Amino acid sequence: MDLKNQMDDFIQKPVTRSRYLWADLIRIIAIIGVVAIHVDTFGYSWNKIPWIDWWTANVYDG
Repeated sequence: MDLKNQMDDFIQKPVTRSRYLWADLIRIIAIIGVVAIHVDTFGYSWNKIPWIDWWTANVYDG
């Protein structure tokens, strides 16, 4: 059997695996948390607040 046939067999082989609901829920919560951290701005705008407040918010968001 040559490499092309082996790759075709590998690609076309159905994948069966069991899933755990608790793992999927943790993934969903993690995704929501990452999005929330990246969009959270505390209402701050660059150059309109003191630099110490800006960096405090950046460290907190990081």
